[in-house]
Amino acid sequence: MTSTDTSVSHPRPRAASAPRATARASYLAVIVALALLGVAAVALRDAAVAAGWLTGSPWVTSAVTAADGWTPQAWVQPVGVVVMLLGMAAVVIAVAPRRVDAQSVGAEDGVYIGLGDIAKLASAAAEDTPGVLRATSTATRRTVTIRCTVTDDGQTHASIAAAVDTALQPLAHRPRVVVRTRKEGRS
Repeated sequence: MTSTDTSVSHPRPRAASAPRATARASYLAVIVALALLGVAAVALRDAAVAAGWLTGSPWVTSAVTAADGWTPQAWVQPVGVVVMLLGMAAVVIAVAPRRVDAQSVGAEDGVYIGLGDIAKLASAAAEDTPGVLRATSTATRRTVTIRCTVTDDGQTHASIAAAVDTALQPLAHRPRVVVRTRKEGRS
């Protein structure tokens, strides 16, 4: 068994999935966690009162005693419906997919660039264009908008668009480039 086979093909690893934004449910989870911490603080205080470590009466017992004689009120049903709708909205938020906040640089290599970085790249390309004094950009998955302060409106608009388009050429799905120019001195 001295033969060696050097033509072994290795399977190509699967490309990484696109980076995604923070789940919207995490913000709701922070609010719920803070509310539960408040409930825990009240429970600890009542436990300390019951153990004799603190003086006073337990807050939970006082709240239950105060609510004991309540009769049905007209406001309870609308509040119940609102609470139910808020709960349903929380479930929808929890299962909603997170939005993709990056663009693929290559179709198959799993390299991504964030939308903020695309905006910075577009701003840098626009500022390198002759006649551009300042440039700021915003980017979405479909559009890059560049706002430039220029010395001359003539050929600058087209040259900015061409420079940004060239800078964004490595992206697998190039966004539409929108250039807004403003002459220096105009307010």
